[in-house]
Amino acid sequence: MYGAPRSLLFLMQYLNSAHQCTLITIGGGGLVDEAESLGIPVTVLESPQAYSSNGIRAAAGWLLRQVRKSVTAFRVAQMARKTRAELVYVNTTFRLSLILGAALSFKPVIVHVREVGNYLAPPRPWRRWLLRKTLDSTSLLICVSGAAQQAAQHTGTGTRSLIVHNGIDAARFQPDPEAVRRIRVQLDVHDDQLLIGMVGKRSTRKGFDTFVQAARSLAEDSRFVFATLGDDDPAFLEAHPDCTPDQLPANVRILNYQRDPEEFFMAMDIFVMASRQEPFARVNLEAAAAGCAIIATSVDGNLEIFRDGENALLFKPADASDLANAIACLGDDTGLRHRLSSQAREDVEQFTLERCHQAIEHEMLKLASREQTD
Repeated sequence: MYGAPRSLLFLMQYLNSAHQCTLITIGGGGLVDEAESLGIPVTVLESPQAYSSNGIRAAAGWLLRQVRKSVTAFRVAQMARKTRAELVYVNTTFRLSLILGAALSFKPVIVHVREVGNYLAPPRPWRRWLLRKTLDSTSLLICVSGAAQQAAQHTGTGTRSLIVHNGIDAARFQPDPEAVRRIRVQLDVHDDQLLIGMVGKRSTRKGFDTFVQAARSLAEDSRFVFATLGDDDPAFLEAHPDCTPDQLPANVRILNYQRDPEEFFMAMDIFVMASRQEPFARVNLEAAAAGCAIIATSVDGNLEIFRDGENALLFKPADASDLANAIACLGDDTGLRHRLSSQAREDVEQFTLERCHQAIEHEMLKLASREQTD
């Protein structure tokens, strides 16, 4: 579980100690299991599905999806009223039906903007109009970064917004030599080799193709072993057959999703954030807290954490040659690698889960209190 679902889980854990939370979500998965283990009531809504790819059946499938989205919106509103919610919090802009349903509850609505371009810049005019109108129906936008706030404002919405950066629990990343040894043995990484890691879905947006291309260009350099932790994006692998497991170079290792990735972070020497878009990745903070030297794309929220040559090396998105050069540079200069990792670890100490969650709770209580006095 990465990204928005993982962030929501951490927030629910924090809020549930003092407030009554109810989770309404589309589809099942790990988030539902985790929420239920915390004693949080869960309602799972059916996800709209595509039924055909061409002809009349495609049109019918599109119509059915719109009907299901409308049903989803009304069910969210119904659940909010049934549970007597004082406020509805929507964890992402990904599904407008959830935001619309929250607004139809006629309660204060907070939308957590965790995106920059993918869902906040739809190409079709009618979709942009719908997005703006939907966001206008909410009370507050909490944005994970200045880049996310700028993207939200670019939609034309007049809803108030503020920035609350993601946070982490740095205590979870204390050195554990035994765990590091176990992971490196599992990945067949020798003591004189550097482990170059990437965490997140293997997709175009996350730049997995760039990561693989850089690994290929360094395949003859025995100092480097590459590893990726995350799940596959089937559409990406179909479009990039050279990135499928059986086509990867011998210096690349694949690990699927793990519930607790801390050990993988601690085993890395260098962490690569290759995303073409990145609002404000929690994994950046976690890698820095674990003591990795960071190489990241010079985009969006990455620039609100990292400074080139001071606490990371930055490279142009989708530029595998630039990434390979940065990796080789850190491989050649142990002192620079240690200086960058030390500074990054110090810099991310300000991004705590407590600060993040307290800021969100503060805004929730303000809106709920205003609703009660109106």
